[in-house]
Amino acid sequence: SSLQTNYLTRLFFKFRRNFKRTKSNRMISYSQNCEDVILSRIFKEKIKGFCVDIGACHPVHDSVTKHFYELGWRGINIEPQPEMFELLRKDRGHDINLQAAITDRSSDVVLYIPESRANSTCSEEVAKTYLNHGEVLDKVVVKTLSLNELWSVYGGDKQVDFLKIDVEGLEVEILKSADLGIVNPSILVIESTRPQSTDSVFTEWEHFIENHYRYFYFDGLNRFYHRKDYSIDAEGMAVPPNVFDDYILWTEEDKNRQLHKAVEQNKELISRIRADTRNMERERKAFEDKVIGLENAYHELLEKQRSWERSLLGRLYEKIFN
Repeated sequence: SSLQTNYLTRLFFKFRRNFKRTKSNRMISYSQNCEDVILSRIFKEKIKGFCVDIGACHPVHDSVTKHFYELGWRGINIEPQPEMFELLRKDRGHDINLQAAITDRSSDVVLYIPESRANSTCSEEVAKTYLNHGEVLDKVVVKTLSLNELWSVYGGDKQVDFLKIDVEGLEVEILKSADLGIVNPSILVIESTRPQSTDSVFTEWEHFIENHYRYFYFDGLNRFYHRKDYSIDAEGMAVPPNVFDDYILWTEEDKNRQLHKAVEQNKELISRIRADTRNMERERKAFEDKVIGLENAYHELLEKQRSWERSLLGRLYEKIFN
């Protein structure tokens, strides 16, 4: 009946609106191993938060904090590589961005930069393994500061929601000197495998934090900890990122954007081609009209010439000069 048809039509458009809204609100995961998906479960859609990223590297690709920055969070990004730091500075204009390395002291250290910038390290031991694998390393001297100094100078009275540490072998130096009674983020995300390896190294530094933090999740690369006085849904955190988190990887989203851009460019190109075709058609028609006009003028002149030749004057002219 028409009543059923109207109902189904309204239902269809309602579904389409909801589908579009859900699709547009889908979380984009920028991080390497979906770390931001796990963190978003903890903080849900908290609009204003504060995070610290030690070893931030690229501001978008494999970034644990990009999703939160887009939500409206602010924070501190530490990155010693000059190229990556410039990208961070341009992309994270509302954050505090520091070109430095975090260690257990204030000094200058050598940063070893392999071809894969994400694996840069201040650890001579790790750098030697890179050289043993035939990698060519660039070197740059960078300033360092301790985690305690970072907090005292830039942290102030801010409560840090999460701290992410990815420093390619210097986790021990950072954590052993940190006063976790003062430096007390709600969540810690710490890379816990040896650089470019699945070998676990968390036993080297976990005892420095175990009095203040409790382990709750391992994603194959990072170990996640929550402050003991900070409550989380441990059971909900026990499962890896999945379809119910309703997220899309940045690589897929970027391809979708590129495809959309290509489609729009294609539409624009087709529109220009059609406009050019219409212009060419108008020019062709104008040219044909001119040709027809010239042909008509020629025939008129030819007819006038023939009429003159048939006239008395024309015949006399013909006899005199021919």
